[in-house]
Amino acid sequence: MSASPDWNAENPFPFYRKMRDTQPVFKDSSHCWNVFLYEDVKRVLSDQEQFSSQVSFEPLSILFMDAPEHQKYRAKFGKVMTPRLMARLTGGIAATTQESIRKCLEQGKVDVVQSFSLHVPLEAITHLLGVPKEDRQQFKEWTRLIFGPRSEESQAMTEEEWSEKHKATNEKIKQYLSRMIASKRKQPEDDLVSALIKVEEKSDFLTREDLEQFCFLILVGGIDTSVNLITNSLRVFGEDPELYAKLRANPEKLPQTLEEVLRFRSPVQSAYRIAKTNIELRGQTIRRGEPIVAWMGSANHDERVFENAHRFDPYRENNNQHLAFSYGSHFCMGAHFARMEANIVLTEILAWCEQVRIVPNSEIKPIQSTVSFGYERFPMVFIPSALHEQIV
Repeated sequence: MSASPDWNAENPFPFYRKMRDTQPVFKDSSHCWNVFLYEDVKRVLSDQEQFSSQVSFEPLSILFMDAPEHQKYRAKFGKVMTPRLMARLTGGIAATTQESIRKCLEQGKVDVVQSFSLHVPLEAITHLLGVPKEDRQQFKEWTRLIFGPRSEESQAMTEEEWSEKHKATNEKIKQYLSRMIASKRKQPEDDLVSALIKVEEKSDFLTREDLEQFCFLILVGGIDTSVNLITNSLRVFGEDPELYAKLRANPEKLPQTLEEVLRFRSPVQSAYRIAKTNIELRGQTIRRGEPIVAWMGSANHDERVFENAHRFDPYRENNNQHLAFSYGSHFCMGAHFARMEANIVLTEILAWCEQVRIVPNSEIKPIQSTVSFGYERFPMVFIPSALHEQIV
């Protein structure tokens, strides 16, 4: 979507409401259509007969495939994303979270994005992929540059210089993944890459390039979404001490609360499609080949579906109807992993911390994106529980 004077990266929800009420299907100055109502967003995301996901020149990514190729690849990849493979990560995520909490308690005020929300998913995803321990530090430095907040050095760069550095780092990661895949062909282990290699060797359509692309996709989805979900959850906890206290007393309520975080502060706000035919939508004619933005963040705040949608309500009965992980055949394959990881991380926070507080009058820096919704910088303080006060 082209820039709007009403757009606010930290709080886009008044803009969404205005568009739902006045221009729910809107063509912006860049000649891109935008849909804001829940019903329309759900249709655009799921109707593959009329809306195509092939919006990129990147031909190998499952993100940009339509049926039937998309279903074939998804079925193959789905076989390796097993509950057993996910379950083996549980202990590692908990241990990494405890270590990170301990450091945050020792430091006092921390940037929760850099010190916590980014660190835990990075550890989890390198473990899941099977990155050797001796390579993890370098791998993490590359991924921090791609997904983390910009350093003071990078902020001094021009946008062109930053873009070139970003592309070069992307290429380094892809080259590393290619070498790692080659190594695991010779010596497979109990990790996702080794499992994917077995699928590739038995498949008549899964190629080496597919395998490399999927590993990169897992890296992107496994970090970006998780970082934002964890940070957005901590913001909710910091803003509502009463809710936090209730969750400490009743941690079994956390999964439902996480669904409301996903609805209220969706880590991914939008998705792109292309019209495959001429389409009439709320009196507007979207012509074949025209781009469309489906605003999941707006759909999840649609009052026609979610009563008092502007309020965070962890007891909302239908909050699991949110579209935070898309909908239909392109429903996020990593949704189970993201939920599992966030639940483990936040359960540890509830156990270790009496309170989590947002630092008053501190500089909060939202991600300036119409796709990712989260923060580059978010200062917080973790207050230890009575059982963990001796750590500080």
